[in-house]
Amino acid sequence: MNVDSRNFIPAFSRLLEAQFGLCTLYGTTITGVDITENGVIVSDASRNKYAAEKLIVCNGDDFKTLLPDYFPHRDIVMVKLQMMETIAQNILIPGSILTGWTIRRYECFKECPSYNEVISKQDVTSYHLQNGVHILFKQTASGTVILGDSHIYASIEGADEFSFQQTDTALNDFIIREASRIMQLDYTIASYWQGYYSQLRSGPVLQINIQDRIHTATCIGGKGMTASLGWAEQHIDSILQK
Repeated sequence: MNVDSRNFIPAFSRLLEAQFGLCTLYGTTITGVDITENGVIVSDASRNKYAAEKLIVCNGDDFKTLLPDYFPHRDIVMVKLQMMETIAQNILIPGSILTGWTIRRYECFKECPSYNEVISKQDVTSYHLQNGVHILFKQTASGTVILGDSHIYASIEGADEFSFQQTDTALNDFIIREASRIMQLDYTIASYWQGYYSQLRSGPVLQINIQDRIHTATCIGGKGMTASLGWAEQHIDSILQK
């Protein structure tokens, strides 16, 4: 099953609001968190306060605003990626398509008996490995195709430089050339973007539990867009059962 996160996340929020009474406050920056005897008090930038028994902090790639002392900075890697989207195509792609470089890149394929042999034959100095490139195709409901992607890494402290970097057009051109060798599409690009996420050096997901009151899970890495919805359901269930 494929979903477009740009449409799914707002639609899912509206569903929760309509059917389960979720209260959503957009444009609200949370600046402080305090544990009390009965739960947690959260403060926002306008000095409003909110009380709850438990708090889930979804900080994404922001490790400086809330609970900065709890995050193991040396074990966290910040990642910048580049992706693009073509104009609508005249063909229907029945599912997302990953390629050989994808198999080499993602750890889930390490279970394959031939994985180590394939990896051993890689040229570690190649352009695509130096820039973390693998080729993927995902068609949206409107017929456009999302194409990607590349990966550049930094520490938490060095990630501030990412926001000042412009899109590397040569890198995008390389991705388009390699993609065109795999699939015949109209590679007229409608939009380009940069994305940012975090990952953990020593494990699949960073989970923090503070006095069974504050819970956070982040650093899910490059599998967040693929697995986050299912993993979030299990994680929230485990928190509510405590």
